[in-house]
Amino acid sequence: MEKLKKLFKEENIEHKIGAGFSFIFSLIIYLISIAPTVSFWDCGEFISCSKTLSVPHPPGAPVFILVGRIFSMVPFVKSIALRVNVISPLCSAVAVMILYLVIVRLIKEWTGNPENIKDKICISISGIVGAMGFAFTDSFWFNAVESEVYAMSLMFTALVLYFALYWMDNYKKFHSVKYLLLIIYLLGLAFGIHLLSLLVIPTILILMYFTEKEIFLRKEVWIFIPILIIVAFSIYALIVIRSSQNPPLDMNNPENWDNLKYYLKREQYGQWSIIQRRAPFWTYQIKKMFLRYFGWQFIGKGTTLGPDGYIAENFSLNGLHGLPFIIGILGLIYHSLKDWKRSFSIFVLFIMTGIALVVYLNQTDPQPRERDYVYVGCFFAFSIWIGIGAYMILNYVTNYFKNNKYKLIGYLSFTSVVLILIVPVNELHFNFHTHDRSGKYIPWDYSYNILESCEKNAVLFTNGDNDTYPLWYLQIVEGIRTDVSIVNLSLLNTDWYILQLKHKEPKVPISLPDDQIKGILPMLWEKKRNVTFEIPYELIKNYMKDKWNKIKPPEKGNILKMNFEIGPTLANKAIRVQDRMVLDILYANQWRRPLYFTITTPFNNMIGLKEYLRMDAMAWKIIPSKNYKLDPDISKRLLLKKYKYRGINDPKVYLDHQSERLLGNYINAFMNLALTLYNQGRKKEVPEVLNKMEEVIPQELHPIKKPQVVLQIAKLYLISGDKKKFEKYLDTYVSFPSLPRKALLESSMDYVRFLKNYDKAEKILLKIYNQNPFKSDVVSYLINLYTLKKDYKKGIEILDKWLMQRPNDKGAKKKREELLKALEKSSSDTTNKK
Repeated sequence: MEKLKKLFKEENIEHKIGAGFSFIFSLIIYLISIAPTVSFWDCGEFISCSKTLSVPHPPGAPVFILVGRIFSMVPFVKSIALRVNVISPLCSAVAVMILYLVIVRLIKEWTGNPENIKDKICISISGIVGAMGFAFTDSFWFNAVESEVYAMSLMFTALVLYFALYWMDNYKKFHSVKYLLLIIYLLGLAFGIHLLSLLVIPTILILMYFTEKEIFLRKEVWIFIPILIIVAFSIYALIVIRSSQNPPLDMNNPENWDNLKYYLKREQYGQWSIIQRRAPFWTYQIKKMFLRYFGWQFIGKGTTLGPDGYIAENFSLNGLHGLPFIIGILGLIYHSLKDWKRSFSIFVLFIMTGIALVVYLNQTDPQPRERDYVYVGCFFAFSIWIGIGAYMILNYVTNYFKNNKYKLIGYLSFTSVVLILIVPVNELHFNFHTHDRSGKYIPWDYSYNILESCEKNAVLFTNGDNDTYPLWYLQIVEGIRTDVSIVNLSLLNTDWYILQLKHKEPKVPISLPDDQIKGILPMLWEKKRNVTFEIPYELIKNYMKDKWNKIKPPEKGNILKMNFEIGPTLANKAIRVQDRMVLDILYANQWRRPLYFTITTPFNNMIGLKEYLRMDAMAWKIIPSKNYKLDPDISKRLLLKKYKYRGINDPKVYLDHQSERLLGNYINAFMNLALTLYNQGRKKEVPEVLNKMEEVIPQELHPIKKPQVVLQIAKLYLISGDKKKFEKYLDTYVSFPSLPRKALLESSMDYVRFLKNYDKAEKILLKIYNQNPFKSDVVSYLINLYTLKKDYKKGIEILDKWLMQRPNDKGAKKKREELLKALEKSSSDTTNKK
């Protein structure tokens, strides 16, 4: 005890210990749960840009890219993706540590420096509860284990806030202005990471105003502000310099002033008004796109998925029981009573990074993904109040038992443990499985499988971020399938991207001259038009000679044509630039390079080519033969021998909503292959395909959500002679809660016809019967079952109930007589045997 007292007499030692613990413990958890390779969304792009010093999407992140480049060169692990991923855990742990210091500093604003051990413990535990509680919140932890800019962005936000509070302690000193200049420089650098960091500026200004109004009149501040901003913004020289070198990724080609201005203003994404709402403000933008996310961090996270596939509950107590939220609200009230100026400043940060951001973003309905990550600044601010709320509780315990030393020690220790358990420990326990990516290779494998679906030197049209960015990573960083030209359809609407595709190796065939590409616009196209392409004789002959295609090969010398219709895709008056360019690439290519669409590309992005597409597992190939949907040998080779499926069958690996959706594409590919094999008379190969599907995507972990697909699998197993698997999938099929009555009735007979399992059939029918005792079809199936089962007595009981309601039913009376005779005969036979 004496050693402890001596240790705590050292100035601020408890805060150093608390800050160090917050950093080290959170960092350990983040490194344990870090993604081992590329993740979905922007991560593949940021890793690729870090490795090659390329130019990412607007408005760029040159600070992150420079830091990423350094990490990518240091060989502390083999995987370059993992090297860059480590940036986020480090930045996140620093942000957690700074949050601890901010909480401590704000509490000391009204308490002063603690003079005894119990006060030091109260403040330190409060800082740990708030900081570690934030460390394991849903959204912050998600960003802390992948290569994204949000962890670094929040670290800069935390740094700026901390230095503002540090300046408050020293503002009377002559050299205190250096902290303000440091803040300005950090804000300038933060602009080179993500614009969200700039939302802390109003809070900083309010803190400065409450501390020293005259600071705004000091000349040295205004002299150095523009200099520091210019110095900080000079980081954007990296964007211009690297763009001029034509790196592998060169978004918007910002190598001159006009392009740079277009790039920084994010004009690629269009303009919108914050006044005219693009979706219902309260029900969608506030409740679903903010309050729901806020609840995930501090109240609880629901489990029910809505029609859009996202969590439906706006509020749920699941997991967290609302305890962090209650403590945070207490902290907000307590902080306002003790120090309203600093409380108001944090409230401004909360509003600017929360509600104000909702108003500014003006998000449309629906969104392609959950957007909770943009509000981490708001969650950071609320976590400050969680720490202050914890202090309020601990301070109350201290004051209540201040006259009894032993009770004080006991109750203070107990309360501290409880607070730590119900906030950070509970959050860690609740969120660990869903945030542990240590075995998650699904994005890497999914991208690899798409690339391997393509023949050599193919052109692959991709639809969105998740079938583009991870593929770029595989090509640029790991050198996998660099022969494939990836063409993103969204970017194909921009002239700079078209020019890059045309001139960068491997060049994409484009016939338009450069001067027509520059400033290219949609093409007037007011009605459906027929488009015709000539097909070389040898090419069509090779496609049509297949033994499963009934069309005879053409005679040599005949001119063969590919015909399809293209309708307007833009306001019923024009076709988009991307449609125009797909058509041009098809024309310019002249069948020299294989052309593909990713399996995730919707048909309305394929310019009417649906009849000329062949499904090669995870990609659609454009072929000259019509209605030739699948080559089973190609798909079988890809699905059973070539593709990778790491981690999908591992129960320890959590699959988020996006990953689960992508599994549907695998299942669809397996099922199409199995059905094609069956239809082509290759029934013996069907079980091999279905067994492989079950091996890599076990239904116990990832149940198929479409009942008709489950029934198809069951029947394919039945046809192939595997009755055990047939029964397994039939059991799954009848367990769907929304299955129509007719489907259940028919399935009950499947148990009887193919499995002789009367008990399962009876269980299904009785469940329906108890809900609908006077439905004729239900009664008919039950009577039929009991007749086959020779359980005549139960059949008669059912008919008796039926006839009580419908005494004039002649058919029922006749059937009852038949069952009665059968019962009597059965009893007689039994007696004779005895």
